[in-house]
Amino acid sequence: MEPVALEQRLQEWLASRPGLFDLQRTSEGVRLVEVATGKALKLLAEQVLELETRRNSLSGAPYLLLRLDARPTVALADAGFVFDLDTRNTGAIPNAPPAMSFRDHRKLFRHLQHLLGSQSDPEHRREALDVAMILIASLDGARALGLSTEVEEGELEAMIRRLEAGG
Repeated sequence: MEPVALEQRLQEWLASRPGLFDLQRTSEGVRLVEVATGKALKLLAEQVLELETRRNSLSGAPYLLLRLDARPTVALADAGFVFDLDTRNTGAIPNAPPAMSFRDHRKLFRHLQHLLGSQSDPEHRREALDVAMILIASLDGARALGLSTEVEEGELEAMIRRLEAGG
């Protein structure tokens, strides 16, 4: 895809969603910044294979799917960047969502914090382990896309240490 065409398609889609992403032109493509988190994704025009508008099957909300060469697919949605979970380090995770955003990650992280406060209940401890695995896979998915995850990884590592310590 040509850099100008990529920028134009993204601008058209983002025009009806002000404040969601900041689009910056680069010499080879664009840099998209998720305003809510400051997370940035550099898109080289030559690596963007396809842009397709779709609708969320549950909410009906539109999102823009970007198929990339040599990187996982990413969607731009009202939740921000939406990326697939990468389960190479965790193995299959039953009942995990196929994709998450950083907003989803933050909500699930807060749930993990709540669960850690009540680890004496064996069911809460098991659920905390499952949630931690989903959070690991979500960060692995974001990292595979090229998004920064250092802050979230540090926070999650602290929670995992608490989980391992039993509280």
